[in-house]
Amino acid sequence: MALCYQLRSLDLTARKASYAAKVEPHIMDEILSMVVDLIDPR
Repeated sequence: MALCYQLRSLDLTARKASYAAKVEPHIMDEILSMVVDLIDPR
């Protein structure tokens, strides 16, 4: 599950996050599309 509306969580260093798994490229493309729409909804 990717929560695209929580843009603050993108600061992985500040949150001392680690990677749990890899995601398929087509899923990452969909997630990035959602994030871009949130940042720049044109």
